[in-house]
Amino acid sequence: VTVRERGPMRARVELVARYRWPAACVGLDRRTGEVDHEVRTRLELRAGARAVRVEVTVDNRSRDHRLRTHLTLPSPAGTSSASSCRCCGTRGWG
Repeated sequence: VTVRERGPMRARVELVARYRWPAACVGLDRRTGEVDHEVRTRLELRAGARAVRVEVTVDNRSRDHRLRTHLTLPSPAGTSSASSCRCCGTRGWG
């Protein structure tokens, strides 16, 4: 964990984690080899903000291997918004 900014208006930290994930998936249930991955998570809190900004960066070098991020919230959310290289979307839960 590295503190990137410690100001009165904005605070930012960066977390770096290293993992070994399968190099590839074969079919639905078989994995082969291993590849090193580095995951960088940046957290930013701004004065007066009601939310924490989260940015996760990873170079996924595993072939046919999808990644998901799970963030625990203090209470259930009514919707979820996400963006990717292909689209932006909002989902309702209920």
